[in-house]
Amino acid sequence: MKKIIDKKKLVQFLKFILGLALFLFIVIELGTRESWTSIVHFKMRDLFIIWILTLGLNLIASYRWHLLIRHIGVFDFTYGFILKVSLLARFSGQTISQIIGDVGVKSLYIGDKIPLKKAMKSILWDKGLEILLLISVLLLMPIIVFCPIPEMYLILCVPLLIFMVFIAIHFSIYIAGISKANTIKWIPDITITLSNKQKLFLSLLTFSKYLCVVIRYMIFLCIFQINLNFIQVFFGTSIAQIGNLIGITPGGLGFVEAGWTGVLKYYNIDAGKIAAFLLSQRIIILFVVFINFLMVTLWDKIKKK
Repeated sequence: MKKIIDKKKLVQFLKFILGLALFLFIVIELGTRESWTSIVHFKMRDLFIIWILTLGLNLIASYRWHLLIRHIGVFDFTYGFILKVSLLARFSGQTISQIIGDVGVKSLYIGDKIPLKKAMKSILWDKGLEILLLISVLLLMPIIVFCPIPEMYLILCVPLLIFMVFIAIHFSIYIAGISKANTIKWIPDITITLSNKQKLFLSLLTFSKYLCVVIRYMIFLCIFQINLNFIQVFFGTSIAQIGNLIGITPGGLGFVEAGWTGVLKYYNIDAGKIAAFLLSQRIIILFVVFINFLMVTLWDKIKKK
């Protein structure tokens, strides 16, 4: 048992080293001394907006997961409890591993109160919605990026078009998944029965969360005078989010930065600005995630008293 625990710790440590090495390589390769000191130039107003957006996207994600848990017939958990677990999972994902945060921590906290299969089902459906949205964005990216469409029409039409594609994929996968699951005897209970209205609402929550992430990145980019329009940041976010979905390193450390480096290099952004952006977004997002988790934990203790 001792050896197994040590082996797991070693694997986690190596993942952290991998992510940190990739992150430092990118920032040092691109950056200058000004890049490393750029974080001190943040205004309190900018930090407050980033904190609000980070809290907002976590509130949305927690509410979506709470709805999924209730849809599988489990009514034991309050929204406050699910929010606390979600923020703990997010903080764990930023410091240990995204997979451990999204799956391990969540299943650990709710799996001892309900059957583990139901816990895993809600977690996987929750994560699956984000994957389907990412697929929708990536499918439309080549068409929209290389089409000579005026920027005004892009800003108005692209989010709506992607949302419609996302809904179509979500509904199709759901129907296909239900019919397939019913034919496999050894997985009799992997589906969640949802009405069209419920699927639409879950899709809207997922899309709203993604918009919060996009706007948060836009603020970071504007702070360092990186002039990308909304659509460029919208698609750039999807590339960066792949690093989060890989889940090997803490918070996609190194992989998220590699994705943004590729996007910003494509748009010929100055290397120093890229390094400043990468460094600041990593440190500040980790800080606000910790603050959000601390706030919810303290609030929960105050309520119990």
